[in-house]
Amino acid sequence: MRPEYHVIASTVASAALYATTGSLPAAVACAVSGVAIDGDHVLDYMVEYGPRFQPRHFFDVWRHGALHRAFLVCHSWELVIILGIAGWFVSAGGILLGLFVGLGHHLLLDQLAYWPHPLAYTFLWRWRNGFELRRSFRNLPPIEDEPAGMEEAPK
Repeated sequence: MRPEYHVIASTVASAALYATTGSLPAAVACAVSGVAIDGDHVLDYMVEYGPRFQPRHFFDVWRHGALHRAFLVCHSWELVIILGIAGWFVSAGGILLGLFVGLGHHLLLDQLAYWPHPLAYTFLWRWRNGFELRRSFRNLPPIEDEPAGMEEAPK
């Protein structure tokens, strides 16, 4: 999903969480985590294209799926489950609940928006498949069809 849609969805989810729990820390954790989870896309970009981050090139790369591998370390149902279990047993002022809801709704929306392989958002499945982006997201164009100039980040 586009970043602005994640911002809107996270705002709605955090408002609903605040309305049901009355916990400001839970609502803030939900709002922040529902958007910040996408920071792992920057890590994947830097692994493939090097440490020089070029915002325009970054968005072109993700729009065209011009990566061979994507680790997506935060896009993981295992992480959501761990947060849910930890939140059940550990009192952290609602922060773990907020993280659970924020990451969970983000992954659900991504699953619905991109229609990836059903297990694409499980870290263990991606690991077993070598983190190959096209195994998880089969609807991407072949890497050789990427736009001209996408082979490397601009100097």
